[in-house]
Amino acid sequence: MERKVPWYERTLRWMQTNLTETDPARCRVSDWEKLWEENEIQGIIVNAAGIVAYYPSDNPLQYRARTLEGRDLLGEFTHAARRHGLTVLARMDINRANDDFYKAHPAWFTVDVSGSPYRTNDGRYYSCVNGGYYREYIPEILREIIRKYHPDGFTDNSWAGMGREKICYCDACREKFRRDCGMELPRAADFDDPVYRRWIVWSLQCRTEIWDLFNGITTKEDPDCLWLGMMNVNPAAPYFCNLLEISRRAPIVFSDYQARDEYNGFEQNGIYGGVLSSLTGYDKIHPESIANYVRGRRVFRLCSNPAAETQLWLAEGISGQLSPWLHFIGGAPEDRRQLSACKELMKWHKEKEEYLYHREPCSTVALLWSQENSLFYGKNETHERMELPWRGFTRALTQARIPYQPLHTSQLDPNSSRYRVIILPDLAAVSNDQAERIRKFIQNGGSIVITGASGFLDEMGQPREKPAFDEILRLHRSKTPIQPLLSQNGWMDETRHTYLRLPQNPGPVCSGLG
Repeated sequence: MERKVPWYERTLRWMQTNLTETDPARCRVSDWEKLWEENEIQGIIVNAAGIVAYYPSDNPLQYRARTLEGRDLLGEFTHAARRHGLTVLARMDINRANDDFYKAHPAWFTVDVSGSPYRTNDGRYYSCVNGGYYREYIPEILREIIRKYHPDGFTDNSWAGMGREKICYCDACREKFRRDCGMELPRAADFDDPVYRRWIVWSLQCRTEIWDLFNGITTKEDPDCLWLGMMNVNPAAPYFCNLLEISRRAPIVFSDYQARDEYNGFEQNGIYGGVLSSLTGYDKIHPESIANYVRGRRVFRLCSNPAAETQLWLAEGISGQLSPWLHFIGGAPEDRRQLSACKELMKWHKEKEEYLYHREPCSTVALLWSQENSLFYGKNETHERMELPWRGFTRALTQARIPYQPLHTSQLDPNSSRYRVIILPDLAAVSNDQAERIRKFIQNGGSIVITGASGFLDEMGQPREKPAFDEILRLHRSKTPIQPLLSQNGWMDETRHTYLRLPQNPGPVCSGLG
C-alpha cells in the first residue's frame, strides 16, 4: 500500500493572516482566497483563541474580538481553505488574559515574590505555565476548536510564557519546584545563586512538559492534529524553550523569527535555516515567518516593507532550506503594496521546489553553539559574551566564502568524517559529554579554532578545575579570559585589547599575512 504523505511533509508554502480585533467588521475572506492562489499557497495560519478568540467560543472565560458579534471568522477562513485544498493551522496566543479572566481564576496567573500579579504592557495578566490556565483551560479550548473546525494543527508564538528575568511565585510553581527539585524557589534572578540556575533548567523542562501535554490533548482528539508552537532559533536568544528537545519531537518546526538586525545582512536568514536543519535533520520542513511590514530598530506593523528587502530576506531563507511563510498583519491591510511583494518569488519556489528540499550541505566546517552557553555564560550579557563572537565568525566565514554549518555541540559526532574543522566562538559553558565529543574529534585528527573563554565552564556556568581543552591542545593559560564585561571603567583591561605584532621574519605560519 502506498504511504499517505502527511500534511507536514507536503505543505511547503504558507500564509498567515494575523487578525486584529477590528477585522471581524471589515475582513473579506474572498480577498485572501485570491492571494492564496496568486502566491501558490498550500497552507494557512489563522488566529483562533487565547488572548482573543475569532470564533463564538462556548467557554464563558474566552474573550472574543470586540467586533466579532455573530461572525465566525475562524470558521470562514477554515472552510475557504478547505475548498482550496489547503492545510489549516489554528494560531493561539495563550500567555495572558484580561481582568475578568484573572478575577475568575487568580491562582492561574503569575505573581512576583510579594504576591502581586505580573502585568503586561497592555495591562493583561501573564498566565503561568504550571497553573490551571495551561493545564486545564487551554486543553479545553484545544478540544473545542478541534471538534468544531478540525484543523491540522496549532501554532503559538507565545506558548513558552514569561522569560527568565521574571520568577513566578504562585502556589503551583512553589509546589512543583519543591516536588521536582527538593528546594524553595530562588528569591531573585541571580546567576550566582545555584538555586536560580537550577530554576532555569527546571523551567526549560516545564516548557517541554507543556509541549508534550498539548500534543497529547490534540492527538487524542485527532491523531493527525499536532501542537507545534513556534520557536525562535537565534542561538543567542534568551529563550525559554529547549531547542534541541523540541526539535527532536516536532515533525515540522515553525520558526517565528521576523526581526532583522544591524549585525548581519540578509545572510543571517540562511544561517537560521542552517541552525534548524542541523537540529532536526534535513528531511523536515521549516517554515519561517516572513514579515511583510517594516521591521528593524523601529517597527511599523501596518506599513509595507520595501518589496526588494522582503524578497532578498525570503530568498536567503530559501537558500537555507526555510519554507516561505508570508505573514500579514490584519485581515484588511490598508497598505496593500505588501500583498504583491513576493508573488513572483513564490511562483519560482513552486517551480523549483523539488531541488530546494532534503539537501545536505557539503560544508566541512562546523560552527558550534549551545543553549547552555547562551544561558550560563551569556547570563544577562548574552549579546556581548555569546552573540558577538558567534556573529563575528558567521560574518568572517560568509565574507571569505567558506561554507559552514551551525551545529549544536551535543550533535557533534567525533567519529564522523563529515567535518574537518570545528569552531568554538567563546564556547565557554560545555557539559562533560560535549567536552568529550570535542576532545575525541581532535584525537581523531580534526582541526579546531578556539577563542576566548571556550571550555572554562561546565554546563551550569561554573568554573572548571582545568579548562576542558587546554591539555589536549597543550595550552597554558595563566589567567581566565572571563572578566567583568565592558563598562565605562573597564575599557583599559588587557583582555579587551588583543593584537598580533608580527616579527620581521615571521616564518611559514604567517606567510601572506604581511
